[in-house]
Amino acid sequence: MSAGDIFYTSAVPTSKLKGQIYGVEYHAHAVSEILSYVTDNRPMLNSWRDSGEYIWIIFWGFIPIALGRLTQSVWKNLLSVCVAIICLVTVGYVMLWLWGMWIPIAPSFLILAVNGVGLSAFAFYQHDKFLQSQIKERQHTIEYTFDVIHNGPLQTLAYGLRHMHAKDIPYEQLIREFEKLNQEIREISEFLKLEAIGEKEVLLLGSGLILDLNRPLHDLLYEVYSSTLERKGFECFETLKVKVRDFDPIDEKYLNKKQKRGICLFLEEALCNVGKHAQGVKRVQALGAYSANQYKLWVKDNGAGIQSCLENKGTKNSKALAKRLKGNFRREPLSPRGTICELSWTLRKVVNNE
Repeated sequence: MSAGDIFYTSAVPTSKLKGQIYGVEYHAHAVSEILSYVTDNRPMLNSWRDSGEYIWIIFWGFIPIALGRLTQSVWKNLLSVCVAIICLVTVGYVMLWLWGMWIPIAPSFLILAVNGVGLSAFAFYQHDKFLQSQIKERQHTIEYTFDVIHNGPLQTLAYGLRHMHAKDIPYEQLIREFEKLNQEIREISEFLKLEAIGEKEVLLLGSGLILDLNRPLHDLLYEVYSSTLERKGFECFETLKVKVRDFDPIDEKYLNKKQKRGICLFLEEALCNVGKHAQGVKRVQALGAYSANQYKLWVKDNGAGIQSCLENKGTKNSKALAKRLKGNFRREPLSPRGTICELSWTLRKVVNNE
């Protein structure tokens, strides 16, 4: 006497479930396996214990991590994961056909693929982030190098070329100017070597003065003002009678080194423009005022005023600095004579001080 394979119950709404077989079919498979073992020498099907299967799955989960540490390359890691997947499938079929051992291929394949693709995607992201930071750092180095050259050797070169074409200074003085240019270029070369080895807390001015950016901003601005007005080769400085300077201090929490460098270069550039273009200037003011959580730094002169509307490199750099500070820049003529060059921004607490 035998019992039916299917029992009707209210817990099962249908009598036929997906993948369901009758008991007689199951017994037929079992008999077929026994006969194949006897007649064809085929191994009986077997499987590991649950603990062994868990260890096997975890082992394949760690494979992509180990491959990532060994390859140190996104593409090599992906290739290694593909090879590992092929090895996994091959091992599974070999163990099944030769020894009749049923091992968990699907979960091992899944964790291997997920970890491999996930780690590769993360490696792609980190690699792209590293490249972007390298590009940004190089771009900053190029821009900063040009600023240093622009405010130093290029000013000397422009002065020498202008007088060489005009032929209004002695030959010996012209030679001295180009010797000075040679020395300034060499000094910049030495300074950039310090930058390359990590000495990023200093600023080289066109006058050759090196400033420590750890000092308060108002002290740095005083140094920039004094050293720039003492530079030779700026003919308009020779007519100056009144020099006014005053810079309100700023709490260090509102500025980082990069911002200090940019602000000092802005002041140097504005003063150099006075020395080059403000014909007949008698008075120059450089003031920094703090009010209502906003700082304004401006240079004002009573010279001939703006002669050209063209936007030079210095103006572009000043606008870029204002954008980084989330502030404003303006350079306008004054009535009846003179020019004002102003940078203003709202003080915000900086996150890092690099």
